[in-house]
Amino acid sequence: MPIRAITFDFWNTLYRDTEEGLSRVTELRMEVLREVAEGSGAAVAEEELAKAYRAGFEQYLHAWSERRQFGAHEHATHVLAALGIQVDEGLLARTAARLEELGSQAELALLPGAAETIPELARRGIKLGVISDTGVTPGRVLAGFLERDGLHEHFSAFTFSDATGYTKPDLRAFERTLAELGTPPAEALHVGDLSRTDVAGALGAGMVAVRMAYKHDDDDPPAPHAVICDHRELFPLLAALGNGGRRRP
Repeated sequence: MPIRAITFDFWNTLYRDTEEGLSRVTELRMEVLREVAEGSGAAVAEEELAKAYRAGFEQYLHAWSERRQFGAHEHATHVLAALGIQVDEGLLARTAARLEELGSQAELALLPGAAETIPELARRGIKLGVISDTGVTPGRVLAGFLERDGLHEHFSAFTFSDATGYTKPDLRAFERTLAELGTPPAEALHVGDLSRTDVAGALGAGMVAVRMAYKHDDDDPPAPHAVICDHRELFPLLAALGNGGRRRP
């Protein structure tokens, strides 16, 4: 059965970050938190702030492993609490918003073949969507990178966990996106880099699962239908699926 819709994860599937860019955004966010702390009358040492910030990131990883959304609001709450600082909800909300927007300062680059493949898939009439978990950087900021690179217009469905409240492999993320795309699971394919979230979620939803192994080769179970390192590899895969039916893992 031919594929009529393809969904993509964002991180390490469509885009990758650089260590320099990640460090820069981290420094900028720590400065915001330092400003809030000092505005509350607290003197925070550099090591103390760095430790609290790392603890916030560890909390994010823990929440993500338990399939719980953990964004800028939760991160700011945890870091400030670790520093012994209490702020009102209004200041907390403004602080979280500043942390979110700083995500636009990241140095994100498209993975190999994405710039060519996305427009060509759209030209062929394949519906496209994004299904991605988010952390401190929300989906609206991530979508800005697609706009920057001229790819946003080719997507007609965006499912980011900060907007929905649930993370992959929750089937609702996939079902919601497929409903927006108007495509049954049997005619849809998902591309993502992680077995636990992307492959498991896609298989559970009844989609074809393709693992992107460019950044790292996550060969944990479950097994996908195919593994690629370049988005252009989707074209022969689609031809095989259209001619010979669904490949099984």
